[in-house]
Amino acid sequence: MGQINRDVTLDEPVLEQANISARVNEKAALPDVGGRVVSIDVLRGFIIIMMLFVNTVVSVSGSKWWMGHLPAGHMGMALADFVFGSFLFITGTSIPFAFKKRLAHEPAGKLLWHIGLRVVSLIIIGHFMSIASLSHLRYFSSIENGGFGWHRGWWLLIVFGSIFMIWHSVKVKRNWAKMVSVGVRLVGVGGLAFAWWCYTVKDWQGNVGVYFGTSWYGIVGLIGWAYLIAAICYLLYRDNRVALISAILMLFNVFIVMKAGKAGVRPLTAVYISVVALIVMGYTLRALRDAWVDGKKKQAGWLLPSMFGLMGALVVVFVVYVVLMAWKVCGAGNDGVYAGVFRMPWIVYPLVMVTVGLGAVGFFLKIGLQEKEDVLKKGFMFLMAAGVIGFEIWSVMKLYETGWMGTWFSMQDGKVWGLTPMFSEHGGKLMLASFSTHTTSTMMGLLLGLVIMDHKKYPNPTDKVTTVMTYALVFVIAAFLSAQFYGIHKNGAMPAYSLICAAFCMVMWVVFYLWVDVKGCKKWTVLFKPAGANPLTVYLIVVPIGAAMSIVDSWTLPEGYLATLNAFNRGTFYWFGTVYDWSGYQPWIGVVKCLVWAFGISAFVGLLARCNFRLKL
Repeated sequence: MGQINRDVTLDEPVLEQANISARVNEKAALPDVGGRVVSIDVLRGFIIIMMLFVNTVVSVSGSKWWMGHLPAGHMGMALADFVFGSFLFITGTSIPFAFKKRLAHEPAGKLLWHIGLRVVSLIIIGHFMSIASLSHLRYFSSIENGGFGWHRGWWLLIVFGSIFMIWHSVKVKRNWAKMVSVGVRLVGVGGLAFAWWCYTVKDWQGNVGVYFGTSWYGIVGLIGWAYLIAAICYLLYRDNRVALISAILMLFNVFIVMKAGKAGVRPLTAVYISVVALIVMGYTLRALRDAWVDGKKKQAGWLLPSMFGLMGALVVVFVVYVVLMAWKVCGAGNDGVYAGVFRMPWIVYPLVMVTVGLGAVGFFLKIGLQEKEDVLKKGFMFLMAAGVIGFEIWSVMKLYETGWMGTWFSMQDGKVWGLTPMFSEHGGKLMLASFSTHTTSTMMGLLLGLVIMDHKKYPNPTDKVTTVMTYALVFVIAAFLSAQFYGIHKNGAMPAYSLICAAFCMVMWVVFYLWVDVKGCKKWTVLFKPAGANPLTVYLIVVPIGAAMSIVDSWTLPEGYLATLNAFNRGTFYWFGTVYDWSGYQPWIGVVKCLVWAFGISAFVGLLARCNFRLKL
């Protein structure tokens, strides 16, 4: 007994040290106060700051080639090329945290509704952002084209002012304040309607009218579509990393099929694509079975299981179609396959419309039937359900009139009815292939989020860092292998580009995680956390601020005096009629200005957040 007691006594300091170490590791692995992981906010803020910097430094006189995008025709990546892929990546990283938090307090049906609203909002904002570069604007076009010659900066101020009014988020409790908030949103809707009208209505000469349409959905719109696909995959597969990796491979396979060309794909490649497709379909069908079982246990009725069933059916149909296209170009290429892979509205469009429409109708009817006291709200819900049903019927009739394989949904006709790049041949093979590559960036970010959240499988920082760095190494190796066949370039949305961006973000997260969450050095994070906590606000607010500076420049520069921060981008400096040549100091004056601009915008948005104002989709 004495020997045993002595052993226990001797081991107590060791056990105490082990407990202390375990508590430190557990503390480092857990989220920061408020449920946020500080290193994720810092990573997100770092990417946003980098985006603000590269978006402005390219206009600096004498800026270096590596500061902007790599020119077309060259293979590789410059600093600005990392931004979009990284933006998509951090979008996916947030999905597990946001969804698990919502699912803990809300039914899955409400989460689906939230996803749909967010995607629609991103697509609308992306539409207005991407058409901002066109010149056919009623009132804002040149006098020669029948316009008033108003500065287009005013149109941008109207658009983005309206966006902030519609999607503003201010916590108010009093009824009058809530009514004011609703009124502000309605004014914003009117502002966007006016901006849209400036495109759709012909001028008084009858020769300018341009439809509200774009060749793509802009950065924000592409993020919306990538977010939608990643969200569907997460809801189907949840924490199953094998299923998610299989889905990522399947999306890369779309790129392979699209790039097959006249040489086609090898039989072994077609077999590989088929195997991955079988794995994806297997996990999808298992997810559907689990959804039905879970819905039965929770007595969720028919709505939620049906929604999951339709989402799964869409995935299965798409995967099968890609496999068929792979075998179609096996051995001998067929250029017609490029349009075929994504242009199949006769299958996809009805499924999408049924999935979205059924969910919306079911949601409105459920809320309306549950409402017992507020008759006005009950009637409004039923009216919304009837409106969705009417839109579904009208859409099918319109599609039938133009033919199942017609071009009514093509973006080439420039109409607002363009549904998605999936139905578009505009932009050729690059646009069609890039859709899948962009989504893989978001999916790989989702993998990082799962590793960070899984405290059981990865209980301490060493496990998390080792796993993430292994992912990064695999991505780099895959990028170099892919680059041997397809090269690497951001504009081509090549797989190597997506993989390199993912590896870059993972390595940067490891650095921030070890520094901030493990070592506890958090004071400096104040530089990045405002942008990390409000990325969309930061991204959008720079446009109206830039438009305002452009308007002021147009008023003041002819007289030759300093007007806005844009002056620091130029090689000559105007000061009340005197011109100073400081081209010899460029681009470094401009670089310093761009850094001040980026961190200044972040601080300004952080101040708005402290004042209880932010964007919320």
